[in-house]
Amino acid sequence: MDLLPGHNSMFWKIGRLKTFENWPFQSSDNSCNPERMAAAGFYVVGGMNT
Repeated sequence: MDLLPGHNSMFWKIGRLKTFENWPFQSSDNSCNPERMAAAGFYVVGGMNT
């Protein structure tokens, strides 16, 4: 019996990080970079045209 969500779930940071593929702030010195945003629990919903 699995009690934890799968590895692609938004529960895990790695799943959230994958959603930032087209995020405009990719630089590591940017305070809104994908690593920091995913670590804080955020993820991207939608595409480039939304």
